[in-house]
Amino acid sequence: MVKSAEELPYDGARPMFLVEDVDNKEFLYQLITEIYKELPTLKVKKKK
Repeated sequence: MVKSAEELPYDGARPMFLVEDVDNKEFLYQLITEIYKELPTLKVKKKK
């Protein structure tokens, strides 16, 4: 599992991941892969 701190970029904002080491390709790949797994599945809309 990838460890990343959540920070508030400004007052009233939603928490966001603070990524300081943007040159570490392996870390970024793992972070994006883990986030993708947590995304909800897309709901298919039925045509009327």
